[in-house]
Amino acid sequence: MITVMDAPCGAGKSTWAIKYINSNPQVNFIVITPFLKEVERFKRECPDANFKEPKKEHTKLKSFHRLLSHGENIVSTHSLFSSSTEETRELIAANDYVLILDEVMSVVTELTLKPCDLKLILECQYAHVDSTDHLIWDNNEYTGKFTDIKEFSQKGSVVVVNDTALLWEFPHDIFECFKKTYVLTYMFMCQIQRYYYDLHKIRYELVGVDKEYTDEPLEGNLVEIYEGKLNAVGDRESALSKSWYQRSHRAVKELLRNNAYNFLYNKIGATSKNSMWTTFKQFKKSMGLHGYSKGFVPCNARSTNEHIHRNSAAYLLNLYMNPVVLAYFQKRGIEVDQDAYATSELIQWLYRSCIRIHKSVYLYIPSSRMRRLLKQKLRKQTS
Repeated sequence: MITVMDAPCGAGKSTWAIKYINSNPQVNFIVITPFLKEVERFKRECPDANFKEPKKEHTKLKSFHRLLSHGENIVSTHSLFSSSTEETRELIAANDYVLILDEVMSVVTELTLKPCDLKLILECQYAHVDSTDHLIWDNNEYTGKFTDIKEFSQKGSVVVVNDTALLWEFPHDIFECFKKTYVLTYMFMCQIQRYYYDLHKIRYELVGVDKEYTDEPLEGNLVEIYEGKLNAVGDRESALSKSWYQRSHRAVKELLRNNAYNFLYNKIGATSKNSMWTTFKQFKKSMGLHGYSKGFVPCNARSTNEHIHRNSAAYLLNLYMNPVVLAYFQKRGIEVDQDAYATSELIQWLYRSCIRIHKSVYLYIPSSRMRRLLKQKLRKQTS
């Protein structure tokens, strides 16, 4: 059973984890967190645990394995944990570890590959697709541009979706190797890792910081949503989605950029130090707001309080689940709530701002869909 500690950002989940570690010196712990700053925090605030961080020897993974073989308490990042292998799983199981996973991980990710390249891999008999849609690499001598795909597939981590796309999947059986697992997050039931657990029939229970779980509301009175003509660019339901960015003319995207600048500079007088904005990562450069470039906060940012001084925000996107990831779940009978997923990601992003310390934030959210979803969430939690 996995325990999901589901509570708003700033509610004390990491503080609970630190107290739990310090109160159980006899337990072997692995702490996995998104950022190196949080790695340093656990090392600093759990001195008796003597946490070790994997270092570059030949590779960080080899360092991780060496620490596991010695039964050390380990703290590291999502990035390194994502590279786990069968050897990793065996070493974890042998040492009776407890896992504390700070925030959900990217447990399924689309791999960049053209459909014609997948066809080439199969036609050249480098690999084949088994009955579970996993790509099985057959040519162990292969070296070339598909080497990364080969290495992922040799770990059993590559799934073929609709015969046209590839998806990397984190090895779900690793969670069976831990004595106990705690996941620290917020709005877990809307997140991809929840659907991944459901797909693999991994049992979990929701608790709060005080062990009694309640669906705690976002402080809606702290969100001041802009209403006005600057929102017109996002009136269509699909406006500001990734496909909208890909197909829209430069002039339309320039209008959106100018509107965001107008909101921050003219409407509320925000400075680069107290504002934040976001869009899809690949459009960050083209949508860069003059004078506000340092305020960019990735739309999937989590588990950081670096931006709690920011009291104005521009959310310049309309989020849908990656279609390959969505198809992966739907084909396997897992029903996904796209609106709930989008809402949870938006709220996580908003919690990077001063809302985290219970102060008001001014929000420009031109996507009519995202604005509607946020308002529905706020009404539901205040009614």
